[in-house]
Amino acid sequence: VKILDMDDLLSKRYYRQAEMENLDDSVLGQIRNRIPDLFISVVAKWKLMKKLLRFEARMMEKYELQVVKEFDKVFFCSATDKEEFNRKSSYQADCVHVAVDLEYFHRPEGREYDAKTIVYLGNIDIAANRDTLFYLAEKIMCKLLKRDSAYKLLVVGNCSQETYQKFRHYHFIEFSFRVDDIRPFVQSCVALATPIQYGSGIKIKIIEAMAMGVPVITNQYGVEGLDVHSDQELMVCETDEQFVDAIMEISGNEQRHGLIAAKGREYVEKYHS
Repeated sequence: VKILDMDDLLSKRYYRQAEMENLDDSVLGQIRNRIPDLFISVVAKWKLMKKLLRFEARMMEKYELQVVKEFDKVFFCSATDKEEFNRKSSYQADCVHVAVDLEYFHRPEGREYDAKTIVYLGNIDIAANRDTLFYLAEKIMCKLLKRDSAYKLLVVGNCSQETYQKFRHYHFIEFSFRVDDIRPFVQSCVALATPIQYGSGIKIKIIEAMAMGVPVITNQYGVEGLDVHSDQELMVCETDEQFVDAIMEISGNEQRHGLIAAKGREYVEKYHS
């Protein structure tokens, strides 16, 4: 029996990325290192990045529909991606829920955290995570600091020096860089904020944070494929102002913080164990 683990719909991620403003040459991936800088500048000048990305998305979509024919069973991690794929394909894929180690990502009793520190988790050298961090810093944190200048943002995850230089002017950001154990860093913060700009599939970092009893503040992309409800297991926001309000609410109301943390953990125990 041949089984294909599709994980998520990569073509959908590319289509969503193509809608972003100010795409940079990271769109070209590893091929960027083999292309002369003059060509890169021409592509950027003529705004061909979006066309290149849409072309890549169409090619990937075609490949996704074709490659499944070579396998007996195909699985996605996200029910949403599975349903979207099945609508396009005569081949019917199935879904396998993502599981996390509940003993490892436990919710410590009496967790102490800094009510003024928000955490962002991810490999910042990956375009989707980098673009989300830019948005979080520029659109949300800057507005938050106008209300209360004491807030800080802790970024946990791999980050090259080249990428770090793009963020060093944000005085409120602290980078942990790559760590062996994310738990003490994430658990030391009041909440995980992740206004995902594009992507597909289940966001593992969201499930892990919920398992650790850390409230999550995200958007519709963040909860895609999850059977959750806003203001219960986590908080779902769609505007900058909603994110700011949610951060201030979760950091200023211990009862609310504890309720969402508990319900988030319960959700992971039920659906992702």
